Amino acid sequence: LREDESLARLRHNLGASHRNLVHRDFQSQNIILHEGKSWLIDFQGLRLGRQEYDLASLLYDPYLNHSEEEQERFLDLWEDIAEERPIPELLRDCAIQRLMQALGAYANILHNQRIDWYSQHIPTAARMLLDQVGGTDHETALRPVLEHALENE
Repeated sequence: LREDESLARLRHNLGASHRNLVHRDFQSQNIILHEGKSWLIDFQGLRLGRQEYDLASLLYDPYLNHSEEEQERFLDLWEDIAEERPIPELLRDCAIQRLMQALGAYANILHNQRIDWYSQHIPTAARMLLDQVGGTDHETALRPVLEHALENE
């Protein structure tokens, strides 16, 4: 996959554009609610990047598997704050990159740390990623890997 031209373009396009401070792991496990306040944790991935990456991390969170209606509510909230919706193709590309990162993290933790808890989230993440890459240049490279991950479901 590292040699795939479409994925190399994805890396380049997302890395060469707008630079904002992003959490890079902005998902449900890192948002803590305590005494009526929300707190963000786990800042080790904090860096400059596309702000849409954090939105994609929340919208396509394998831990929660949001419905389309829930995703739409998040997008409405984003629009209220940013005064515009994210460009759909850009959000999709951020979601693709984010879901690949999540799947890689799950596999790494399973293989190296032997923590099985993450295995339950692989099928959801793989299905989400299959959904995002469908009809794109990335589908050819990723579909066989994702279908293999789903075979063991």
